[in-house]
Amino acid sequence: MSIASDVKNDKTHSFCKLNFQKNVEIDIKDSIDTSIAIIKNILSITSSLNSKNENSVFDINQKQFSETDSESSDNDSENDENISISKMEIDEFIERIVNYLKIDNTLLVLSMMMLDKILANNFILTERNVHKVIFICFMETQKFFEDENYKNSDYAKVCGVSVNELLLMEVSFMELINYNMFVKEEEYIEYNKTFKQLWKY
Repeated sequence: MSIASDVKNDKTHSFCKLNFQKNVEIDIKDSIDTSIAIIKNILSITSSLNSKNENSVFDINQKQFSETDSESSDNDSENDENISISKMEIDEFIERIVNYLKIDNTLLVLSMMMLDKILANNFILTERNVHKVIFICFMETQKFFEDENYKNSDYAKVCGVSVNELLLMEVSFMELINYNMFVKEEEYIEYNKTFKQLWKY
């Protein structure tokens, strides 16, 4: 799948991110590993809880996504490899998002802050909803903090959902964070400090 042509690869001068980037000290691979560890730790705690958000738009209904060659056209489905999201490991799924959407270190940390906002609203992360919740955090963070973004049809391909389903996910996400994606610089600095401490362990 080729979506990189829709945006500039170098987004390091995005206006909204300038205040945050000076705090980055660890590389993207370490940030990915730390994010995965945080998410798995949350799941280990919430797996025994009764979810109050059953049948939410974030639940997996065995939707499929296409893993296509970067040179294939959108209409060429003969070589598509359909993989169930629910069978994809969190590690693999996050790396997929980071690679296809060109997520950098700053956006990754901001995405984790958005996840915290969702969880603060009594949303319970489970094996059934974790993939879509993680994806929407990354996607909305990129849309908000970057100057240029992908088309919704491209985002939908990476997540493996229809565009209509993606729109429903966006609405639900915004409701969960009370339509507030603003992050103060001091909040980011404090969160990033904690993030780096977790990375060390």
